[in-house]
Amino acid sequence: MGILRALRGIGSSRRSKNELTVLVERADRANRQREWSIAERYYAKALKRVPGNHSLWVQYGHSLKEQGNLVAAEAAYTTALSLKSDSADTYLQLGHVLKLQRRMPEAINAYRESLRIDPSSEHAKIELSRPEIHIAVAANRSADQVMAAISEHFDAEYYQHEYPDVRQAADTPLQHYCTIGWLEQRNPAEWFDTAFYLRAYADVRASGINPFFHYIAFGKAEGRAPREKLDDRLGLLASLRDELRPQEAGAVGMPTDTHHLEDAIANSLVAFPAGLVLSISHTCYVEVVAGTELVVGKEQLSCNAKGLGYLHLSPVVPSAFIFDSDPSSTYLKVVMDGSPVGVFASDAIINVLRAREVTTKDRMFAIHSALGHSLRVLIELARVFSPSKSFFWLHDYYSLCNGYNLLRNHVEYCGAPPVGSVACRICVFGSERIRRSEQMNVLFAAIPFVVLSPSQVALDVWLKAFTGRFIGAEVVPHSTLVPIETVKRERAEGAPLNVAFVGYPVEHKGWRIFSNIVAGSRFDGSYKFLHFVSDSFEYRESRYVQRVHAEIRADSTETMVELLRKHAVDIVVIPSGWPETFSFVAYESIAAGCIVLTVRDSGNVAAVTNRMAKGRVFASADDLVKFFSEGRALDMAEVRAPTKETYELEFTGGILSAQSFKAMSDV
Repeated sequence: MGILRALRGIGSSRRSKNELTVLVERADRANRQREWSIAERYYAKALKRVPGNHSLWVQYGHSLKEQGNLVAAEAAYTTALSLKSDSADTYLQLGHVLKLQRRMPEAINAYRESLRIDPSSEHAKIELSRPEIHIAVAANRSADQVMAAISEHFDAEYYQHEYPDVRQAADTPLQHYCTIGWLEQRNPAEWFDTAFYLRAYADVRASGINPFFHYIAFGKAEGRAPREKLDDRLGLLASLRDELRPQEAGAVGMPTDTHHLEDAIANSLVAFPAGLVLSISHTCYVEVVAGTELVVGKEQLSCNAKGLGYLHLSPVVPSAFIFDSDPSSTYLKVVMDGSPVGVFASDAIINVLRAREVTTKDRMFAIHSALGHSLRVLIELARVFSPSKSFFWLHDYYSLCNGYNLLRNHVEYCGAPPVGSVACRICVFGSERIRRSEQMNVLFAAIPFVVLSPSQVALDVWLKAFTGRFIGAEVVPHSTLVPIETVKRERAEGAPLNVAFVGYPVEHKGWRIFSNIVAGSRFDGSYKFLHFVSDSFEYRESRYVQRVHAEIRADSTETMVELLRKHAVDIVVIPSGWPETFSFVAYESIAAGCIVLTVRDSGNVAAVTNRMAKGRVFASADDLVKFFSEGRALDMAEVRAPTKETYELEFTGGILSAQSFKAMSDV
């Protein structure tokens, strides 16, 4: 044994050495048999003979500690350290006995000294990572140290927004939270619930320390939750109500004189004599930045390039409903070949078209979206215009349900069950869906549409659920990807992954899921999060996400592909929970050489990601969030690859790419 070997080095007579050896052997035997009082007696006798033996004092301290004689055990360990001050194990034992006496600051110092002497000491590391030790450390921090520790994560803008009275306080928002705010159970950031943390963790509550500081300093590493783990989609459900059908908006200001419309059409027919396209959508594409508007704008440019004029009509005020109002009480915005003409009553537009009698061979009627329009006006416009061919675009699923993305109660993809089914009855859109189905059947009966879908996924969903008549259907992708070159991946060794969300921060585009990714990785320097969105869009920004202005129109000089490349984006997250009909973002991301991460229900996003092997498709949003929080995104082969493929994103021409248009033009 170690003690016996040490004793052999003591210069005493053979007889005394034998007696000492016997005492130590008896003490060790009692120690092994957990007969602590006997071990104590023999170790004490041995120490009278060799009071300078460090190991005997340690064993003596053990026997005292096991009997609960903590003060005497502390004295024994302290004596041992006076004899050998570089013993990591003795400091560890002293830490244990001090902790048992609830003298946490002293215990922490002993454990830290043990670890300093032996940095490989797992026992010291374990002790210093225990929650009760963390509580003690936190309790000893000064107010300035607490504020310094949480300042980086405290959201002053959120705090003032949620608690307006703080604006009148003399303290800064951070000072207010640290002195009184947390005691009033106010929240320092959207992602941390002070009341929950104190309620959930009795040790933190009993310690009287700032709960946010505890979480930042220790709680996260211990696996404690910053807020209650509820499905935050429940908040959406709680806010739902049946949407009341609004009245259709009248004119905003004075309608424009019809002579302006007559002149605009006449000038267009001169400039573009090959034909005329009458296009319908839910917003004015020269004013609004979004996917459908980009398609309309690109379609207008391509039609003009082929000698076709492009007349576009949109409601004065966008709406999620389709109306049955009279043409005389319905007002529309008019854009001719990309230039705004004015606001006109629908009957005035109909009369101008009737008087003009457009007789060009190529007259096309294209509905990109009927939302906000009058059903009667659309049918009358088609009758007066007498198009050679009529097209109906599937940019979303409003023709199946007024929940245009097929999210039951705004929350979960429903799969477009039969109209009037039980599944519809439990949805806020259920009653209006019956009316929408009837309206679409009337529209399609009156106008012989060829249905154009930007993807096979969208067409499959639509064909399964639509009950009206149509004369044809085909897939016309908005864009195609043409390989350019393989380029060097620019991410430096050790640099964070640039992870982006592109577009409006709304539920159906997956903003909540992206926010959860950010929340789960906010303390991880391995990721840098970016959000590409127009500066004109107002929302509460996150301090953990860099906002990048992005406003891409049909005639924009800088494309989204160029923006993604400019900011060296590695991953684009597209967690849409509904079957996207196309998704420019997915194509732009792939063109820029980015990795796409999405979920199974994202429709064409998942389809193109799988088809081109340009990312990952996850079974659920939770799996996607864990992919980041567990650090697996950092280990992707694509991330580590030295090169990446880039593509040219080519617009395919809208209705001009439809086979039915090409067949008509060949006649």
